Amino acid sequence: MTHPITRGPRDRFAVATPEVRRAAVSMAQAARAVARIHPHDDLDAVTQALPGSRSAEAAAALAAVWEESFANWTKATSAHARALRDGADDYDTAEDQVVVALDDRVPQWPVPRHHQQIGAW
Repeated sequence: MTHPITRGPRDRFAVATPEVRRAAVSMAQAARAVARIHPHDDLDAVTQALPGSRSAEAAAALAAVWEESFANWTKATSAHARALRDGADDYDTAEDQVVVALDDRVPQWPVPRHHQQIGAW
């Protein structure tokens, strides 16, 4: 994977929004995978095998902590994935608006992705 922020002409930076979007998709997939994990399922076996023991209490407490931690991580990761996607969209929109605003005053480099999709070029 290339770094999503690369040096552009005249030492300016350009954001490779497709890379940012791919990272967002990967993060969203990871969040969905973690959301399907329920550590209490495995730890319940310890609780049932050793009822009333300190080990059973510890396993139940650990399961609760893990469930909460997994849920919090999933929520945060999903939010970060959305923010990456939204940021890439905002960046592309801003770039497209600059091209439109400057119109003929900018060299015609590769056509912005949004304009290709709507046939404006």
